[in-house]
Amino acid sequence: MATKTWAGKLPVEYLTIEQFAKEVMVSTRTVRRWLADGELHASQLGRQWRISHEDANAFVAVRRK
Repeated sequence: MATKTWAGKLPVEYLTIEQFAKEVMVSTRTVRRWLADGELHASQLGRQWRISHEDANAFVAVRRK
């Protein structure tokens, strides 16, 4: 888990696609499909995707309903 501090903001925790997939017990291919479809929000840094804990929690909360 990487921690980044942006100017004047609190640290934001990020998950990789692999970490998020493991947490929600799906394949990385499924996570990538959710990203491509716009269902899951994430930040792309170069070729890597990072999912904030806030976005991960919001996604899971919507899926539980």
